[in-house]
Amino acid sequence: MKLVKYFVFIITIIVLSGCASQSLLEKYRNQSDQQIFVAGEKKMLDGDMDQASEHFEALQALYPFGPYARQGQLDIIYVYYAGGDYASAEAASQRYTHLYPMGPNADYALYMQGLAEFTQSIGFFQKHFALERADRDLTSYQKAFATFVQLIQRYPNSLYAADAHTRLVYLREVFAQHYLSIADYYYSRKAYVAAAEQAAIVVKHYQRTAAVPGALVLMVKAYQKINLPNQANDAIAILKLNYPEKLAEIKD
Repeated sequence: MKLVKYFVFIITIIVLSGCASQSLLEKYRNQSDQQIFVAGEKKMLDGDMDQASEHFEALQALYPFGPYARQGQLDIIYVYYAGGDYASAEAASQRYTHLYPMGPNADYALYMQGLAEFTQSIGFFQKHFALERADRDLTSYQKAFATFVQLIQRYPNSLYAADAHTRLVYLREVFAQHYLSIADYYYSRKAYVAAAEQAAIVVKHYQRTAAVPGALVLMVKAYQKINLPNQANDAIAILKLNYPEKLAEIKD
């Protein structure tokens, strides 16, 4: 097993070296790993993420086995993320956890991976106008959800576990609203069976989210349209018990 991990490490270093441009290597070749690392951290603290990433990329390419290599790999995750290069931050986080799965900062790398995936799904309007769209592509959000779950399961006492949990709660709301949006679309197109199926996903898999009452209402209306009174009555019973104020919305 150790041999396999070592082989993966060597392959990773070869890939990193190949990614570094020849001009970058020549620029830093005469500097020691300490000089490159210290300069990179200074650029990072100064907020110059472009220059900081250049230093840490050179460090990884020129001194992959040096004493500053591991910290440099952690720093570059933050540098990429802070510089808005979320895809590179995600990749750097994954690279770190593959190389150091039991390392003391593996929970941080996993958290930053989830954060990068989470942030990639936020578009311009969400970032600048606090708007949310349930009908957008959820691929990055789904990846983030899986990563945050992994973080909490592997490191329940991590400093980042609480924030990961908060983001999971938010993501469940987004997923629930997504399915409800699809159900609404189908219902508007008179595809009542499909509408009921999508609404049922919300009720079954996303309990305690804000989308559940609306999903139940839609289920009742869809079941009534396709003449399934038993299923409609079951949904009405749940509404009466938990969301009586929503009963008025059943009528078209």
